[in-house]
Amino acid sequence: MLTLALAALVVIAIAENTNAAGSFGLAAGYLSEGPGLVRTVQASWRVPSVRGGSSTAEALTWIGAQAGFGNSIPFVQVGTWEYSSGDYAAFWSDTDHQFRPVFMGVVNPGDLVSARLARTHRGWLITFRDLTTNADETAIGTDGHDARFDLAEWIQEDPKDLATGQPLPYPELSDVRFRRLLLNGSPPRYANLYSQWLSLPGARSTGPTPLRRDQFSLRPTSVSRTGDQYLSDAASLNDAYDSFLSESERWTLRTSRAQAATQARALVSASTAEDRNLAAQDWPPVVRTEISELVAREMVVIADLQLVGHITPGHRAAWMSRLMHDIQAHRDVEHRICRALRIPEYVP
Repeated sequence: MLTLALAALVVIAIAENTNAAGSFGLAAGYLSEGPGLVRTVQASWRVPSVRGGSSTAEALTWIGAQAGFGNSIPFVQVGTWEYSSGDYAAFWSDTDHQFRPVFMGVVNPGDLVSARLARTHRGWLITFRDLTTNADETAIGTDGHDARFDLAEWIQEDPKDLATGQPLPYPELSDVRFRRLLLNGSPPRYANLYSQWLSLPGARSTGPTPLRRDQFSLRPTSVSRTGDQYLSDAASLNDAYDSFLSESERWTLRTSRAQAATQARALVSASTAEDRNLAAQDWPPVVRTEISELVAREMVVIADLQLVGHITPGHRAAWMSRLMHDIQAHRDVEHRICRALRIPEYVP
């Protein structure tokens, strides 16, 4: 029986770790952000076996889809629940259920299972198959039935206690390996995946291995000194980006050019300082070219931001579209740097 509520997805946003010495989050695996809308997500895995840890330890292994980032954004997941008491179950959940589990059946450690999410006109067709016992379960999730789902996920999670909001103890597990990853019916491109790391007590982390033959495993991992330096360097700029994008979402036709320019100026200042900082450091050859490209991409974004004070409110939509295009180009370079330095590419 399910005796405890399963936790919600750890919401993540594009940014390097804002505290390099702190937590990378409670989820390890990969996320795909495009290209295009998510229509189907699929994977198989063997249910991990709990091999030790606290008597109240829990873990979740699942695939999911999201309509974007945010605590209340439409989201759906299906997977397995591993609990140190010896209970193992299949479940699904979504935002409508406040991330609480919907029981789909008992599973056993070591069972080979397959999970699939498929978009329909009614919402999401949720399919869970235990290939070892030949048990099949289906459900329909209607959360976000009219929303655009942009994100697909393959995740192992240390859940939170929904009553307290605090992470539950994480158990010692057998090998966690996702196989036969499919996105919209085809294997996802590794270049389009973003890694997430799960942080554990004692400054330990777990992260995904590179995707090979449409599969990956989770392994203990750590950040190099260079990677830690990059995360620290990027922290203040990421905060400035988050602040500006949050403020600009509230702009209306009544927002003056002076106010828009003032809010953009803080991001320009942070970006300029970051460019100087990155350019002044001696980076290893593996990222030296990308660091130079990142600085160049940031200068394009700065030029965009400096124009906003000269643009009438009625023309801001076109300006914002260009800005977001240039920010995305900047993010693409960040992605390559994080991968080269073997640091997480998404964090809470």
